[in-house]
Amino acid sequence: MKNFLKFILALLLVLVIPAFLAPVIFPMLNPEKYPFERVLSRIVMIGGFAAVIMLFAGNLKAFKRFGFTPLKDWWRWLAIGLACGFVVLLSLELFQTLTGAFDIGLRVKFNRVPERFFKHLLTALVIGTTEEFFFRGFIFISLARLLNWKWSFVLTNMFYALLHFFHGTKVAWDHPTFITSFQVMTNWFTPLTNWQAILPAFFGLFLFGCILTYALLKSGGLYLPIGIHSGAVVFLKTDVMFFGGKGNFPVWLYGSKDFYDGVMGWIFLAVFWLLLWLWLRKRPIALSFFEK
Repeated sequence: MKNFLKFILALLLVLVIPAFLAPVIFPMLNPEKYPFERVLSRIVMIGGFAAVIMLFAGNLKAFKRFGFTPLKDWWRWLAIGLACGFVVLLSLELFQTLTGAFDIGLRVKFNRVPERFFKHLLTALVIGTTEEFFFRGFIFISLARLLNWKWSFVLTNMFYALLHFFHGTKVAWDHPTFITSFQVMTNWFTPLTNWQAILPAFFGLFLFGCILTYALLKSGGLYLPIGIHSGAVVFLKTDVMFFGGKGNFPVWLYGSKDFYDGVMGWIFLAVFWLLLWLWLRKRPIALSFFEK
């Protein structure tokens, strides 16, 4: 009965409560910058993380079992990950700039750069921590205990990639309501009907997810994948301060603004995975995660 009540509360946190909150919060924001679909999806994500925390409340050992292992040098893994995630995308964009796709130059006032960078860094750490705990910690490790870690490796990262397309087509909602929230949730699945269009981005996200999962397995904790994920997010949020697209390059080769849907992005991610393998190849896979 207790577990059933927890499940119901988790369902409320993930679906029902966000459906009520989104129409209340939306009028307080800039609709051009924060469309209703984005507001709702963010609240659902926060609700999902809160549901996981609730399920583990009072059981700190569960957090250790799902990736937050007590590594004495956890901060070093996190820092290395941050640097790697940032440098990989920086190297890719510098290469694309040299081949003529981008211009480089300061596009904001110099005194705004530190403020915006640290603001984006904090945001990236929140995103990296929540998503890595949910996907690599909770989903991957839980699934690996039911099947095996190799099957879980593939299925988790397919799910991770697919979830990025659950946003639906944008609609101008002037006065969204509780019913609107569920209309939007239903609409989240529409991009999946045009699978050919999302396939390049799906492949790039799947590859990135595989790198993050490999980092977990080889480092023995979530700190390295959190760092890599956060470093990539920091770059994606700050590169507009320094780079501007010329608009005359093939998207299939260079990718869009997120880089993971183009051939160059795939190559740089593959090279990064190879370098990660060379660095961590002598470390054993952390099979202790999968012990029931």
